Amino acid sequence: MNLLKSLLFFIVLLVLSRLIPHPPNFTPLIAGAVFLPFMLKERTLIIGLPILCLFISDLIIGFHSLMLWTYGAFLIIGLTVFNIS
Repeated sequence: MNLLKSLLFFIVLLVLSRLIPHPPNFTPLIAGAVFLPFMLKERTLIIGLPILCLFISDLIIGFHSLMLWTYGAFLIIGLTVFNIS
């Protein structure tokens, strides 16, 4: 139950961080994706959670033509960080 609350808090925090204005080159979603393997050990959550946050925020912001490249970059980040940690 504690892990579920932590994951829900993490998802809400990352989605909100994408919706509020922030300085250029400041991406809390990437920082969260890099930090996630140190919090979790399950590969599907490490890779899927940042992509889920992107998708939820894209539902609110709107979809764009470069979505596949953005989601692919987060997939590569998740795989790389999982293999390093």
